[in-house]
Amino acid sequence: MMNLNRHYVLIEEYKSIQEAFDAAASLGVELHLRPGETYRWPTVGVTVNGKVRVVARGARIEVSSASTALTFVAGASGSEIEGGEWIFTGRRATDRVAGANAILVTGTRNGARTAPTFVENIRIRNSVFAYFGGIAIEFRYARNCGDEYVKVLNCGFAGIFCYSVDTYRSDSLLVDGLTGQLDAENSAASELNAYGFTATAQTGGMPDRVRDPYSRDIVVARATIINVPTWHAIDSHGSEGMIITDATIRNCRRGIVFTGLTDRGTSNSKAVRCYATNSFSATATNANGTSKKGEAFWDVGPSPAHRNGYNRFERCSCFGHGNPSSDDGAIRVENVDNGYYNIEDIQSQRVGWRFGSNVFRATIDAHSVNTRHESVDPSVARVEGSSIDLRIVRWTAGARDFSVDTKVMVNGLVIGRDNTDVSIYFGKFNLDSCVSGSVISTRGNLISARLYGNYGRDKLE
Repeated sequence: MMNLNRHYVLIEEYKSIQEAFDAAASLGVELHLRPGETYRWPTVGVTVNGKVRVVARGARIEVSSASTALTFVAGASGSEIEGGEWIFTGRRATDRVAGANAILVTGTRNGARTAPTFVENIRIRNSVFAYFGGIAIEFRYARNCGDEYVKVLNCGFAGIFCYSVDTYRSDSLLVDGLTGQLDAENSAASELNAYGFTATAQTGGMPDRVRDPYSRDIVVARATIINVPTWHAIDSHGSEGMIITDATIRNCRRGIVFTGLTDRGTSNSKAVRCYATNSFSATATNANGTSKKGEAFWDVGPSPAHRNGYNRFERCSCFGHGNPSSDDGAIRVENVDNGYYNIEDIQSQRVGWRFGSNVFRATIDAHSVNTRHESVDPSVARVEGSSIDLRIVRWTAGARDFSVDTKVMVNGLVIGRDNTDVSIYFGKFNLDSCVSGSVISTRGNLISARLYGNYGRDKLE
């Protein structure tokens, strides 16, 4: 007979794992999984309706069903998971389409124009999630939650997925290997979406933002995201106040992405001391033909009417990013207001920076080194849109290195053929190490922009 004076119960003391969770919540005690033991999880999953602290240090949990293994609902506010090695043992090749998910923390989505009922104060710490084809951990309609020292290994769609989440902190997350999730209706040509960490909300049409609010006040500190060749390491869709600090990103198609939903861009967000490197071959492609090399940093609003605003990249750097087959750039800026970009790009492929249309008062503090390509003339930056206002407080270039190849730092700042209403202020600006000069127009000697500040027109080529 169980000693009710204990501060914990064991799963083995009950007929089912669901009963053990119910008992722990009812008694107000911890639920323990024994170190060194392997637990076969119920195929129908487990739902947590009350507050419970799960202690699973050293335990292995095997999940074979392509569904959600453990769901915390609104009544489970205050719950925690400490430890545990969660392993999906089902058919990975098939179930990454259907979705095998480990943990779902979800409040209640209420009726039209009614705010959700948030689940609150749930933490997941020191746990490992491996081989889940869908999402390792999803927080939906949640508030004041977070993860610490979580590892996500060889999964499919997402490491941490925040959907209509208010105030979240992720600390020391490791995601190593996301294969991407295919569209079940068109798997051969779909985009293989994958997110190391994402903050988003309802998309499409005209969403009800009382019912489905944007995510806000999300902090991602000291994350390491590795090997996401199909999509994004860390991104925000329409969030407010997302802060990413000290992220290390390796071999991800795109690094840190600030973008939007159909009705709003990301705003008042920043990336600080973040480093992205991409060592994939210039010819490496995904199953749907997309290049495994893409942008390291992306500040791109969803439309001219719904722009990103007041986002910052501070003391960030990237190496080897940029699509070798297009002018996308290693850093892309478009449909944004009042952005700040303190970024060093090293050995970007073909184009370092790409400025699209509708960029108002973008402040650039940059250093570019060895922009390169094997067969075309690479450019430090390209201005390819209209309605652009750039404030270059400092932009310098590193020395050319012909030992790498002979197509290094050819063009400086290239201003496109069909630009209108483009204005560029130059503070400290020196791209003289570029072979073809610092500022070039694709219309010959006619520069299709207003250039002013500390850069003389006599130096234009």
